[in-house]
Amino acid sequence: MNEKAQGALEYLIIVAAVLGIVAVVVGFVSGVFGGQRGEASLAACKAAASRCAVRHETTVSPSCEFCETACLGVGDEAQNIAYCMEGEVELISD
Repeated sequence: MNEKAQGALEYLIIVAAVLGIVAVVVGFVSGVFGGQRGEASLAACKAAASRCAVRHETTVSPSCEFCETACLGVGDEAQNIAYCMEGEVELISD
């Protein structure tokens, strides 16, 4: 009787481990763990650079302070902020 209980417990532990591994893999594939965050941040930084480019075209002394927050954590952060403030969308990279 004791051996059957041990076998059942081992089976449950193995099933729990497999389900845990599957949950982690699905989480990474679906972006739950932040996989898509970089792409969204890059898009936000490029959008801010587009807004700044418009300000450069329409304003004598444009202020693009929103570039600093939009480009945080995107690639070479300092360089991307500088490109954003100049309105250089195509130079911003991850």
